[in-house]
Amino acid sequence: MTINLSFGKKQREKIFKNYYIVGKLGLQAGFKDDIAKGNLFINQFSFDDDATTKVKNVNMNFPFKYDLNLTRTLNLTAANKERIIKNYNFTEPFNFTMESLSIADPINKTTKEPFMLIYPQGQYPGFGATMSFKDNVFELPNLHLFMLNGTITGQDILFNVGGAPISTKKMEFTATIQIKELDFKQLMPPSAAATIDYGAVSIDTFIVGKDLSQAIENIQGYVSIYKIGNEFAKQGLKVVKPDSNGFTDLIVDSSIQVQKIDLDLREGLVYSNVYFTRGIFGNIISPKGNQIKQSRIPITEFFNNVQKEREVYRTSSDKKKKSPDEI
Repeated sequence: MTINLSFGKKQREKIFKNYYIVGKLGLQAGFKDDIAKGNLFINQFSFDDDATTKVKNVNMNFPFKYDLNLTRTLNLTAANKERIIKNYNFTEPFNFTMESLSIADPINKTTKEPFMLIYPQGQYPGFGATMSFKDNVFELPNLHLFMLNGTITGQDILFNVGGAPISTKKMEFTATIQIKELDFKQLMPPSAAATIDYGAVSIDTFIVGKDLSQAIENIQGYVSIYKIGNEFAKQGLKVVKPDSNGFTDLIVDSSIQVQKIDLDLREGLVYSNVYFTRGIFGNIISPKGNQIKQSRIPITEFFNNVQKEREVYRTSSDKKKKSPDEI
């Protein structure tokens, strides 16, 4: 059995309401002897809404092969960060690229000027990736993304689908993600952004997971936030050590400068180390030593804390907009 599907427009053309496309996408696939293989392709495809949203010049050549009878699983969770770093291959060409992505301004809802979320840098597209699917494993050895005045890179991202019948219990993955100088102030209302001196964040992440029927509980790995401004650091400290009496605000504002936050994820728990240097009043009210440790935080509680602290700047900016009668 074979499948050949394609769709596209040679020139920019309306397809629905105010949505336009140009370019071509399609699928060529065959199925024989319990093996499905083929190619998914996209050629110079662009999409826009005749206003601010525009996906520009997407290209992809994605070969795949899925064997229904392949029952072995790859021991992805035996990987470690040293192996991942050593195996990182910069030489493989991208087979999935997108030149740029613009969206409606997330802050100024009245402007007609687009917000450039993903953009090219020099000879490189805004988004580029090398990927394939073989031995029932999705492989993404190389990923690069330019956005928010920073970069996101991915190394040896692997996702094991497993053989038939497909089951989330048999799935596993591994990924190394590096975030450099991502400036989140651009996504904040001006009143909230004005309270932040340094809004960029740099993070190294290595995660592995298995049995995706309980995906969150089975994540293992580490997260190192090694470059962070004081305001964001305060919220990060509250994630790992929730603050009910304002003590965290006091020590971060007056006595310490957070240098790095390391998180170790294992067996459904989060173990954290917050490293700091002492400020002006550091010898009076700051914790002892040069780090704050917090162990055995349930991972679901950790993510709830992240969500809570993420809303801080949005909530405070909304309150400032209200009149005295509304408060």
